[in-house]
Amino acid sequence: MASDVFSDLVAAAIIEAQKPLVGVLEELRTELAETRRELQELREEAKPQPHAEIVYLSLPQVAERLGVSQRTARRWLDAGRLPHVRLPGGGVRVSVAQLEQVLGGQAA
Repeated sequence: MASDVFSDLVAAAIIEAQKPLVGVLEELRTELAETRRELQELREEAKPQPHAEIVYLSLPQVAERLGVSQRTARRWLDAGRLPHVRLPGGGVRVSVAQLEQVLGGQAA
């Protein structure tokens, strides 16, 4: 009989000791579920858009967006710092997506 009471006390003590751990596990499960949702959203955003229209900027537009002179923008193009497309007439165009990638890389 004393053995049963002792066993019950030990079991109750073990259950009490586990309560904080159960709380921590629940918090971790919640965080993991949230992280999985965020990861899925990032994966969706990273998927290539099959019919997305490519928008190109002229040299003056690039300079304006960068906040530099056209001369500086031209030097950056000539130095290969900005990916661009040369037109048959000698002009250049920079895609908005590539410009944003370059700007994102510089901010990091």
